[in-house]
Amino acid sequence: MNRLNITEEMLERAVSCLKEAKIVNAYGRYPYAFGSYPSSFGATLAQCSSPGATITSADNSGIVRALEIFEDDSSRAETCRERLPEVIRLYLRKENRLSDVLRSYWRDQDSKPEYIQERKTLEKEIEDAAAVFKIALRLFERDKDAECGEYNGIPAKAAADNANENNNSQNNGNNTAPVVIHPKANIARNFSLHDTIASPARDCVNIALNSNRSLVSTLTNNNFEQIKMEVMSPGMIIGSGLAHGSSSKDGFKVGLQFDTISGLPVIPGSSVKGLLRSAFSHPEYVLLAYQSLNIEDEKMKAFVKSYDAAPEQKNNAKDKTKSDHWKDLVKDLFETTDIFADALLTEPSSTGAILSEDHITPHLKPLRNPVPVKIVKVSPGAHFTFLFKLLEGKKMMGDTKKALYRRILEDIGIGAKTSVGYGQLKWVKTND
Repeated sequence: MNRLNITEEMLERAVSCLKEAKIVNAYGRYPYAFGSYPSSFGATLAQCSSPGATITSADNSGIVRALEIFEDDSSRAETCRERLPEVIRLYLRKENRLSDVLRSYWRDQDSKPEYIQERKTLEKEIEDAAAVFKIALRLFERDKDAECGEYNGIPAKAAADNANENNNSQNNGNNTAPVVIHPKANIARNFSLHDTIASPARDCVNIALNSNRSLVSTLTNNNFEQIKMEVMSPGMIIGSGLAHGSSSKDGFKVGLQFDTISGLPVIPGSSVKGLLRSAFSHPEYVLLAYQSLNIEDEKMKAFVKSYDAAPEQKNNAKDKTKSDHWKDLVKDLFETTDIFADALLTEPSSTGAILSEDHITPHLKPLRNPVPVKIVKVSPGAHFTFLFKLLEGKKMMGDTKKALYRRILEDIGIGAKTSVGYGQLKWVKTND
């Protein structure tokens, strides 16, 4: 069995056909039922084919019979099932219905033997196209309220127009639907907004970015604090221990953390909290960072005063050492109801890139030349928005927490290989 290698160009052509056939609407949504059709087409093909039987005509050709079942819209016209063979026809750039084309090959193959190979080639292309559309649909949102639009005289339901108008008024023209970018696509190119990349890939990334921006706005309106940071050169590696299953010789060998909803790179909230808490294992650094902020915080002033006056070791059972005071501070900051949300990617770099490739050269054997390893990283210049819900604590005010966390992120960075420059961040001032 030959394995189909789905390329980015194939996905882009499939996306274009889905839009042309009005299966995907202007908001990146398609009818819920349609999502299962590419898979059910393959199942129908298997059911229509008799294993071990000799196919002698179009009437007992499994693929012709499967096409005719889907092309017949008399029984389930409301679900646009007939659009699947139509969109495959567009993808293969055929002028007539696919079942008619295949029947003509069967009819004329005795007089024109070359038609036998052409028919077999077309049958394989149809099967492959169905597989491509199965993947391409994952770039959009499956919506129970969406309907196919009008195409080639096929009437569109009024409900679809009403649903689209409602979505437009609610979103104010911005699509906030989450998008999952399929991992089989070329990762580094698929996450670029550069003009040289075809528009379907740019559209998908823009939809995902708008979704993240909308989520940031919603959380900010619900008392979350945001800190916007720019990724500095050479970039950021987050989730390096995650494998993407690439077995090709020139594939990416180091993983990256992707959000399962938007499909964009994400910094998990647990990683953010873990980084900040680890910084508090160095009291001298944290106190210097706090003092550099020049913030008037009476609670923190009182803590610093008691911390400085505390002994290093206990003189009696009632004494609290510096270590005891510091443990109380850490507990007040990280063992409360404060929320450390995922840091969301909200802006690409100035060149439009989100991901780019890089190489590391581990020297496993000193006397041999190193073998470069290709990795994928978040591009320098991309922006992450860190989100926190910070309440007033016993030792520190909420505003002081925010400023101190920002300073720690700037000083230490986040992700893998920070010791060699990756994951460094620069604060981007906002009005929030």
